[in-house]
Amino acid sequence: MQEQVTAQEALWRIRNALSFRFPIVSSLLFAALVLKVVFGVPFSHYLFLLAPLLMLSAFSYDSIMKIIKKPSPSQVFNLYYVFLCLDAITFTFIIYFLGGVAWFGFIFYAFYFMVLFPLLPKNYVYFYFIYCTVLYSILVTGQFLEIFPYNNVFGLKEPLHLKKPFVLTSLTATVITLWALGYMGNFTVGLLREKIAKLQVIKIALIKEKASLEVKVQSRTKELQEEREGLEARVQERTRELGEERGELTKRIEELEAFHKLVVGRELKMSELKEEIEKLNKLKKQNGKNIS
Repeated sequence: MQEQVTAQEALWRIRNALSFRFPIVSSLLFAALVLKVVFGVPFSHYLFLLAPLLMLSAFSYDSIMKIIKKPSPSQVFNLYYVFLCLDAITFTFIIYFLGGVAWFGFIFYAFYFMVLFPLLPKNYVYFYFIYCTVLYSILVTGQFLEIFPYNNVFGLKEPLHLKKPFVLTSLTATVITLWALGYMGNFTVGLLREKIAKLQVIKIALIKEKASLEVKVQSRTKELQEEREGLEARVQERTRELGEERGELTKRIEELEAFHKLVVGRELKMSELKEEIEKLNKLKKQNGKNIS
């Protein structure tokens, strides 16, 4: 996974996962405070000191990543994993102050398993499963051997942490639960990764197809541009030819109009001459009669 995911993408995923931590931890602290103040549940004061460490852990990780300007994917994952291991220790102390093996505090470990599989490689998650199991086993064994003082938060009359059947059952249930969560998480994430791989193949094919279409569009655009330029040149040439033809036609029309005027003038002149000839003929006839 480290080879396939860029540092920016890995950091973006982890920061999104860390963004849920503040509201979740704040809600748990508020609920614990209400239970302690209103209902008198004897939560240890250490609980209210340990829980903020989870938010401090997220803030510290983000600050270090800002200092490292160009982290590699391995740096992003490995540093995050270090803080997760430190958080597991904090969780173990929180579980201890909440009664330890006497209740289902181990479920806190499960919260991280839901985040680990989408973010980290499988071997990281498997080691984290073993790591949390060892921490919880140390806590349970320490309480069973009375190395660690027992915090009777819920006022239990019987010391369940000293009863071997209960301790073994609780520890076994914890291991099975964490393993089941890990197995289901691995299976689910495996399916998601397969779908992501298929989507990446489709994405690459679409990118190639897009590039091919862009080349075709550019080629067709160039052809259309050349055709447009050719048409514009032909239109301009034809416009010039029509202009010349129009000029010639105008010239011929002017010549015809001039010729028409000349013809009309000649006809008028001929009419005048004809009238004069008729007048002369009349005068000639009159003169002939007078002589006779």
